[in-house]
Amino acid sequence: MQSSISTVSYGQIRVITLNEPKKMNALSYELKQDLFTELQSLQFDQDIKVIILTGSGKAFCAGGDVKAMQKPYDAESIRRNMELSKHIIMLIRNCEKLVISMVNGVAAGAGMSLALATDLSIAEKNAKFILAFKNLGLIPDLGLHYYLPNIIGEKKAKKWFMDGASLTAMEALGEGLINEVVEEGAGMEYAIEMAQQLIEGPVDSFILSKSLINQQSNDQIEKIMTLENMHQTLLRGNEDHLKRLQTFFAQRN
Repeated sequence: MQSSISTVSYGQIRVITLNEPKKMNALSYELKQDLFTELQSLQFDQDIKVIILTGSGKAFCAGGDVKAMQKPYDAESIRRNMELSKHIIMLIRNCEKLVISMVNGVAAGAGMSLALATDLSIAEKNAKFILAFKNLGLIPDLGLHYYLPNIIGEKKAKKWFMDGASLTAMEALGEGLINEVVEEGAGMEYAIEMAQQLIEGPVDSFILSKSLINQQSNDQIEKIMTLENMHQTLLRGNEDHLKRLQTFFAQRN
């Protein structure tokens, strides 16, 4: 079976590309399994110091797999799916590598969460950051209840969640969600240059600083994701969510 991610190495840099462009790299269970397996294997690869995470086609990641949400409600399978998401975020935080997200195009819903979970973020000018959860009657997940209030403040985060906010790359930069904005099509070259500068570093001290910073909040973010997963599992069986899901697909046909 073909993997839903692709990888390539440049010396001590590993590029991981979410590779389901027809689905806008939505986080299907299969894609998450492949991403988790790759991140887990990299933990033991002493030759790799920096990971770059990006998407193929016109999107970084469109968020959750909306098509899979049409399947009959099964709380246990939803819970397992959400737990896999939590493990991916914690691997990004805890791996002894620096992780850069290169956001090309749309980062919606959980895709936005994934970008914020990395150590550094670059976005091309055409990138969009979209909080699409309210359209499906769901809550933000993959730790977004931790990341967003800590970056922009509680009141603004609540308002964004309720509005289903959408930000351009420059707006995201101004709010402190990302580190750099580059021209469309120039993101990967820039990310590799940034990664190379980090390696020339001293990269091992940067990795230790990452670890020390993240250790202060690991318990908090893991607790928040556990609660997100519990509430999201319940909401997936909620009548309002099911109606919004029907409307979503009716509008696409």
